Amino acid sequence: MAEQLISTAVHHMLPDSYVRSEADRPRLDEVVPDADIPVVDLANPDRAAVVAQIGAACSSHGFFQVLNHGLPVEVMLAAMAVAHDFFRLSPEEKAKLYSDDPAKKTRLSTSFNVRKETVHNWRDYLRLHCHPEGPANPPPFRDVISTYCKEVQELGFRFYAALSESLGLEQDYIKMVLGEQEQHMAVNFYPKCPSPELTYGLPAHTVPNALTILMMDEQVAGLQVLKEGRWIAVNPQPNAFIINLGDQLQVRAAGVTAAGGAASRGTVAVGAETSGTAAGGVEAGGAAARDAEAGGAARVSAAARMINALASAIRTGVDIFKCANIDTDE
Repeated sequence: MAEQLISTAVHHMLPDSYVRSEADRPRLDEVVPDADIPVVDLANPDRAAVVAQIGAACSSHGFFQVLNHGLPVEVMLAAMAVAHDFFRLSPEEKAKLYSDDPAKKTRLSTSFNVRKETVHNWRDYLRLHCHPEGPANPPPFRDVISTYCKEVQELGFRFYAALSESLGLEQDYIKMVLGEQEQHMAVNFYPKCPSPELTYGLPAHTVPNALTILMMDEQVAGLQVLKEGRWIAVNPQPNAFIINLGDQLQVRAAGVTAAGGAASRGTVAVGAETSGTAAGGVEAGGAAARDAEAGGAARVSAAARMINALASAIRTGVDIFKCANIDTDE
């Protein structure tokens, strides 16, 4: 099945299995180019203001960018570099890790659910479990990614604390109630597409996990966020992370909005010199169904009761998504 990977060759024609119907194709006229998701600067010494900004961003968008987050730039660059190196491996090396079995802790696959879908998405991805145990192979990748994941996990816990505060709870409330947490990572690769107007890197979707922390390729914009019926193009800022509150925390409690709608999608980047899209946050982490459709808001009487009920049903944690966009002509 590894022959289904699209990262092993340069493509001059789009295979029929990737061509979407005319009604289901990307439309540039429905994307708002001059809007953006909220930006939160964690270097702001006024913590109350930062907490308020995070709470407002979760309420209005379910997505936001964070600047000055404290994660070393050299760690981010190293993680992106080994991701690029991985997708430059030979087809034979990639085939060793290919699998459509979602139970495997480390697996290379393609599209979204290649077993079930009738039209494929223009994406290959490497999926890893990072906590409680890190990736086993390949060794150079393992060492760099383990460091990266530990740093990002701590960043995720900081967001849990801020979100708890924004709901009027103790800082450690969400972290403690969720309990022992797993951490996953997906390295997403979107090759050059010969006909980007006919397909998607990924179509509209939500992520049924608790929290996604996404590092995008700054050279390629492709992630879009749905807000009030409009798709907003996300323009990543240098060395920023994109934070996506997943379906498991998108709820409204006692009139306090914990998270707004957070659907996203990724179009295949237009332009022959463009490597691909940077849309990420796509593989479902945690215990919720992997193919879940858009999740609605759940109303409960209080924020604490909402989080307790959630934690009793699903024990999950921080999902980390990493985007890597590689030019296969190199």
